[in-house]
Amino acid sequence: MSTAGVANVSYRRPSDQREEHDSAVMQAKGAEICLAWKQFGGGGCYPVSEEVAGSRFRLSTGPLWCDISPK
Repeated sequence: MSTAGVANVSYRRPSDQREEHDSAVMQAKGAEICLAWKQFGGGGCYPVSEEVAGSRFRLSTGPLWCDISPK
């Protein structure tokens, strides 16, 4: 993530093994992170949980989730 609150991501969808790239503007809102994606489904606010102390966090809503790691 940049100091301007922009995250660059690489991801693969289960139905397609090609790696895709996108970026999102991020903003913390209580215990959630709000994202405004350029391409990947618009955006929204997602609850955050710490998966590995200080090194991996999970954004989730229902059965969908995304793990993030700060660099």
